[in-house]
Amino acid sequence: MVLQPTYPGTYVQETPSGAHPISGVTTAATAFVGYVARGPLNTPVQCLNFGDFQRVFGGLDPNSVTSFQVSQFFLNGGTEAWVSRLQSPDGLIPTGFDVAGNPADRSGIYALDAMDLVNLILIPDMPAMGQSDYLTAATATLNYAIQRKAFAILDMPNDIQTPAQAISWAMSTPGTFGKGIISAATYFPQVQVPNPFSTQPFQMGGSGTLAGIYALTDRNVGVWKAPAGITAPLAGVQNLSCVMNDEKNGQIDSLGINALRTFPIYDNVSWGARTLGAANIADEGWKYIPARRLALYIEQSLIQGLQWVVFEPNDERLWAEIRLSVNGFLHPLYLQGALVGASPSQAYQCICDASTTTPQDVANGIVNIEVLFAPERPAEFLVITLQQAAGQSSNR
Repeated sequence: MVLQPTYPGTYVQETPSGAHPISGVTTAATAFVGYVARGPLNTPVQCLNFGDFQRVFGGLDPNSVTSFQVSQFFLNGGTEAWVSRLQSPDGLIPTGFDVAGNPADRSGIYALDAMDLVNLILIPDMPAMGQSDYLTAATATLNYAIQRKAFAILDMPNDIQTPAQAISWAMSTPGTFGKGIISAATYFPQVQVPNPFSTQPFQMGGSGTLAGIYALTDRNVGVWKAPAGITAPLAGVQNLSCVMNDEKNGQIDSLGINALRTFPIYDNVSWGARTLGAANIADEGWKYIPARRLALYIEQSLIQGLQWVVFEPNDERLWAEIRLSVNGFLHPLYLQGALVGASPSQAYQCICDASTTTPQDVANGIVNIEVLFAPERPAEFLVITLQQAAGQSSNR
């Protein structure tokens, strides 16, 4: 609207900026696909606390690892769990689940299609499966994680109880899961938590506990912070099934298995931040959990935040607006320490111009955007060099 002044003085006219701000998506919406005694089948139900889980799925159940995992998730800082109940073949004993499911009827892992956004995926019953079923379930889960731009926390089989067994498993099994290993992590050893149904603790994989720590770390710092260290205590964990030391830790760490450790003063903590793809040279760029999860966060945020681009005129003006929006999203991440670089241009770049979108692309209605970013990586090794000075005489 053209301003038409009628008297001497100051006029204010508000005009739209043309900018399209991109908001970051949530980072810790956690899906549990597993056995529970009751509740809707193949239907993710949002639980914002353990009370919600109790009302829908019945609370803790000695036959349900999922129920204990969900409890640990909330105890360790999780705030948004989506629980999808798997059908047990015999209706009673939680074994033989079809995790792979069917996309046509949204069964198994595909039940999560009902969720608009999923960040973390857990399959608590996998450790009890036989080798063949475990491989099928893990592969299906990681393929789905890649498809949904999510991150999976997998528990190793229950019979992996020593570091030697963990090493053997790491050298033979994850490589068969496919490309999804860059979007997954696993932890050793298993955790032992209070069991109201027995005098003995309940032993299980640590995925639920770690998912809660991921959520708490995201909330306190950001998705770019490693969910590990003395600031990542394992709440509610009485003991670990195996005592780890530095030597054992070093043996499994290089293979992409994250250690759970017990330290004086700090008690039980997460002591690793590597993906399952860490041992694969080809996946070196996705060696660390925070780097991979940051990439997924950026991807999901840009996908949702750039929907306005569809059907806009594909020209220089649009490309400039896209660059403005993407840079406006990435710059706060740089200021918060998520990206590394002496200047913003070293930390991130958004390229969207004639070099990425050719006349043929324009004719086909395609806009190509290249986003480059340099993620921070965790400091895993603290090296302290001590040098003793030669004795010096002193004047008295």
